[in-house]
Amino acid sequence: MLEPEVERVGDGFQHFYREQFAQTARLARMLTGDPDVADDLAQDAFVRVYRYAQGSSRPIDNPGALLRTTTVNLCRSWHTSQRRLQFRMARHG
Repeated sequence: MLEPEVERVGDGFQHFYREQFAQTARLARMLTGDPDVADDLAQDAFVRVYRYAQGSSRPIDNPGALLRTTTVNLCRSWHTSQRRLQFRMARHG
């Protein structure tokens, strides 16, 4: 049985992750009010930035700004889904 190929993350991105994760999670906690959701959204933001960087033909000028923007957008999407869920629950009793 063949094992799936695992992509190795470069040292630069690992350093960026270690350096920025606490701030990113704190931002997400401030925007969501839920520490567990915030940690998940912070992880998702890093994944999206990493995938964007891998698919881009040129380096990201300001990865910290891209990470913050991605985090805010993920938090906004989370709030939208929560509102939709509450609306559905209210409608269906």
